[in-house]
Amino acid sequence: MDILAEIGSMFGTGLSQHARLVTLASAQDRGLPESLMAEQFTGREAINELFAFNVDALSVSTDLDLSVFIGEELTIALLQPDGSRRAWHGVCANASWLGADGGVARYRLRLEPALAMLAQRRDSYIFQDKNAQDIVTELLSDYPQVRFEFDVAQDMPRREICTQYRESDLDFFVRLLASEGLSWRFE
Repeated sequence: MDILAEIGSMFGTGLSQHARLVTLASAQDRGLPESLMAEQFTGREAINELFAFNVDALSVSTDLDLSVFIGEELTIALLQPDGSRRAWHGVCANASWLGADGGVARYRLRLEPALAMLAQRRDSYIFQDKNAQDIVTELLSDYPQVRFEFDVAQDMPRREICTQYRESDLDFFVRLLASEGLSWRFE
């Protein structure tokens, strides 16, 4: 073993998420985030909208297989002034290599909520004698990675008929909740 490699192994990679303002973690224990350290992230979140964040991450590896990140459940966490962490949990929708310089490679991961997958399927359904809560529960049962809960104060009226016609599951979900005056958000 050459002396430089031996010294390098004693000091590690030099990249650590310890005491960082922004951290990146995987929901699965596959070691994916250990190869990446969050540098910065930008994005947008709002009530009744899907969030989307671009996470720029650093790695000492310039040849990561980015395909393994697609579909991976990831969490980015931001250290708050009070010492608590604000976290966003989602799915990696895209991964790209931004370049390398001085032994460190830069990657960009696009984080979206699992609910964004509802935009991928267009369908037509007829729901009979169900309220909006029942319809949403049935719709989301096709997406086991989407975890949700209702917090409604009163019962919703039953609908004789409710149709989804050639629209994405996401568009139907948004339209149905809006027609009931219900808002939604991510925690």
